Amino acid sequence: MGNLVYRGIPFLVTIERPWKSNEPFESCLPPGTYLVERYTSDTYDEDDLAWEVKDVPGRTKMLFHAGNWIRNSKGCTLPGLHFGDIKKEPRVVSSRVALKILADLTESKPFQLIVHSRQSRG
Repeated sequence: MGNLVYRGIPFLVTIERPWKSNEPFESCLPPGTYLVERYTSDTYDEDDLAWEVKDVPGRTKMLFHAGNWIRNSKGCTLPGLHFGDIKKEPRVVSSRVALKILADLTESKPFQLIVHSRQSRG
């Protein structure tokens, strides 16, 4: 669970899988500085907002995409407006709205993402 921060102000929350030694499809993003660009594919078209985190060492197709629970991710980051839980399962709320906010803020242009170390690495 994390925060997206723009100009020092947290504006969205994120949820992703725990750190598992950068294991593909299982681990969250490692700390570092990355370029993030809009992403389209057969799964994610222009109407279904997704973003690709580029040049993650040892990983491919690291995305920001819609989803509310960690199980909706295979190593990707899911943004939301705030955290919630159902039956003690953590989640983010309003993921598609959060992606639209991100698109509006960045004008759908590439941006730099800085991932800081997490306090605890499982």
